[in-house]
Amino acid sequence: MTPLCTFQKALFESISSRLPPHISFVDEISEVLNVSTDSAYRRIRGDKVLSLDEAEKLSHHFNVSLDNLMGITSDSVTFKSLHLNEETLCFADYLKTILSEMERVPDINSVELIFQLNELNLFHSIQFPEILAFKIYFWSKSSLDFKSYRDKKYSLQVIDDEILEISSLITGLYVKFNTIEILTQEFLISFLKQIEYYRLSGFFKNNDDAILLCDKASELIEHLRRQAELGYKFAYGSEPSGQEGNLKLYSNNLTLTDNVIILKLGNQGTTYLTNGAINRLQTENQDFYKRNLEMVNAIIRKSTLISGGAERERNYFFNTIQDSINRVKKRLTE
Repeated sequence: MTPLCTFQKALFESISSRLPPHISFVDEISEVLNVSTDSAYRRIRGDKVLSLDEAEKLSHHFNVSLDNLMGITSDSVTFKSLHLNEETLCFADYLKTILSEMERVPDINSVELIFQLNELNLFHSIQFPEILAFKIYFWSKSSLDFKSYRDKKYSLQVIDDEILEISSLITGLYVKFNTIEILTQEFLISFLKQIEYYRLSGFFKNNDDAILLCDKASELIEHLRRQAELGYKFAYGSEPSGQEGNLKLYSNNLTLTDNVIILKLGNQGTTYLTNGAINRLQTENQDFYKRNLEMVNAIIRKSTLISGGAERERNYFFNTIQDSINRVKKRLTE
């Protein structure tokens, strides 16, 4: 088989693995390339060679890395960037992209998400409107330096109904995914420092909102503790119900310097990194994925499982974090 045929075969196999069972593979290819089903079949079988333009269309639509399929194994890694922009990509658009990617997963039960984070998980934050509103404000004002936020003060009005609706849809999918999450006792520290700094800087319209954010952080921690106890995820504010064992939560005593999210789908995977606090870099380079997976697995081996039956370790972990919240809250009330 020629290298070109091998590449074309690998491209269609990668696309097929991403489609839900109820979706017609050939119909999808036909629609994206705007050709008849017969023409689509001939390309899938390899009877007709894909043009460069057609390969690019399929790669973009199905989010498949051509570099990886072409066997490019140098030290250079190609990333797709999702970068918030005040004019062209607002936070609602950012969330819509995440939702769209989650909806395209062919079989949620066959996928595993691994989070190695040194800060609040976005999928946790979006379940608490007050926290999400503050994070959007912080990212827009301090991380991204949006002009419209330079003289704006924090208010719950920063978040709109569209963002809340998208967040709810994302949460509904997130709780179904099998996830492994590695946390340190410092993962909430940056958020608490941001609250204190913004309060001292006069960035709150209402100073009591800083206290409210501490209370919401406590609720988030208790919700996470409850999910760890049950061993499965469920949306905040709903009755506990979920797929047993779809949450494995680990505590680690080291400081995690990187934010890495790994999506495992069969024998392949996607690696996500954060840039500028919230901007996202994504690659399907399998060498890079495997290296990061090995690194994360090494950290897991040195971590303590706190979901399921590990009551003592779990309570020590979450009680320590609650103590940190209470200390900040006390300073804000003095």
